[in-house]
Amino acid sequence: MLDNKMTAKTIIFWWPDATFNDVHWKKDPGSIPIELKRLGYKVILAVGKFASSKRSDEIDIIETNIHEKSSFAMNIINRINGFLSMIKIMRKHHPDTIIVEHSQIEAVLIMTLLKFYKKIIFKHSPLLILKLDADPESPDVQNNNSIYVFYRYIYTKSFDYIACESECSYNILTKPRLIEKYKNKYRIIPDGFYYDRISDNNNYPRQNIILSVGRIHPQKGHDILIEIFSKLKDKFPDWQLRIAGLVDDQSYMKALKKQIIDLNLCNSVKLITNISDEELIKEYKQSSIFCLLSRWGGFDIAKAEAIHYGLPIVITEAACGIYYKKYGSFVCNINDKNSIFEALSTLMSNPALRLEISKKQKDAILTWRDVALEFKKLIEIENN
Repeated sequence: MLDNKMTAKTIIFWWPDATFNDVHWKKDPGSIPIELKRLGYKVILAVGKFASSKRSDEIDIIETNIHEKSSFAMNIINRINGFLSMIKIMRKHHPDTIIVEHSQIEAVLIMTLLKFYKKIIFKHSPLLILKLDADPESPDVQNNNSIYVFYRYIYTKSFDYIACESECSYNILTKPRLIEKYKNKYRIIPDGFYYDRISDNNNYPRQNIILSVGRIHPQKGHDILIEIFSKLKDKFPDWQLRIAGLVDDQSYMKALKKQIIDLNLCNSVKLITNISDEELIKEYKQSSIFCLLSRWGGFDIAKAEAIHYGLPIVITEAACGIYYKKYGSFVCNINDKNSIFEALSTLMSNPALRLEISKKQKDAILTWRDVALEFKKLIEIENN
């Protein structure tokens, strides 16, 4: 906890023009503000629209949108209103720190203006932190043409710190010469995990099951996993593959069903498309291996969940997957099906190795409190 002097410090966590739903309490827009509050700060969460059925008594919540996003015109009005509302909110609460979630153009514009006019708006200069949702494969990170780089230069100059999620993103974001000299502003702060602590979860009654959790979409590579599993089936006839996720692409769902039939896997591969949180936990607890072969994408909460429930993971290099390799996880190139086959085969035939890796992996994931403590370090460096 902070000392009495520090408890008065105010943080505004701003998610511009966004709709906050129930699910976001377990993600960064909800979890980081709550954990910062528990560390002793006064926290205000500002969002475009608060649509969650739950409301936390721990933090103040302010909406900035005045209309539903029913048209392009209403969207523009909301953004202008959000701009003006945030100026009023900032002048009223005099925050010590402003954390902006994502690099929407209106947020960058406000912070750029604040950089020049904050002495007029504020009695003191607040610390400005930008939290990027910077997937290594996203256009915002990968695209180094002059327009993207110049926009990145603007927000790099405007904010005191920029938090990115992985070393891979950091290396790409700071590579352009225009940005490189400001790389000391960039900090690697990975996304967190909802559970408060990582407990010893290796005593569940495991079955011979490979579990994959991810929406039914080509991005998640379920078709590749099914193909590889069909080749493993001859060597491991008593194993099953279970794929859990909401259907996000109906044509892909049909293709997966056809693939399962064509490969004669109807009795050993199951698609679970309607699953509750409680049922998903049971899937984690009864499985022995987790495998997600994403073709691209950002932080997969399913990887953290699998590690939490004691499963060794086999993943791809997507979203800086290489980070997990030092913790014993199997990290494969999405195009190298032989290496994926060998990784799964090795784990399927070696229960002792599965247990060993599951223990090592626990150090790979952070709780949201850990993430909040990383932001606290930045705040205290500047405010002390």
